[in-house]
Amino acid sequence: MSLKIQVSNRGAELTSIKFNNKEMLHDGRKYWDRTSPVLFPMVGRLRDNKTIINEKTYQIPQHGFAKDMYFELIKETENKKIYKTKSNEETLKMYPFKFELYTEYEMEEDKLIVKYKVINTDNKEMLFGIGGHPGFKLEMPQEEYYFELEQEEDKVEFMEVDG
Repeated sequence: MSLKIQVSNRGAELTSIKFNNKEMLHDGRKYWDRTSPVLFPMVGRLRDNKTIINEKTYQIPQHGFAKDMYFELIKETENKKIYKTKSNEETLKMYPFKFELYTEYEMEEDKLIVKYKVINTDNKEMLFGIGGHPGFKLEMPQEEYYFELEQEEDKVEFMEVDG
């Protein structure tokens, strides 16, 4: 297989994506200290990192807290890795819902498929946002790259940095 990945248990974060032995993921050092965090239970930033849920104020960091949680590797095959984390005393202080969060990485030939599964283990309706924030390392203009989504998205932005 020409596609290989490495994943950290901290946040179930991809730390390496190698295609034909070439690193495709940002190294988490220059410009930004992450590589590909999982964003949950929210994507983005709240004003003063605060939200009100059921008349109570909670503080949730930018892009949520899953990126800093420990994820257990619950299944690993040659082409698939599945990680799981769940709510705990600390998450309930920031977000009043019980949950299980699964992050799955599957390699199919030259494609990496990322799936998220959220299970509400509470007895009330749970509001959440989820997403990924991969930082790809592209060398331009020597090679051609493309980014493909399942459906048309009107709010996808790309940032180019020197080097």
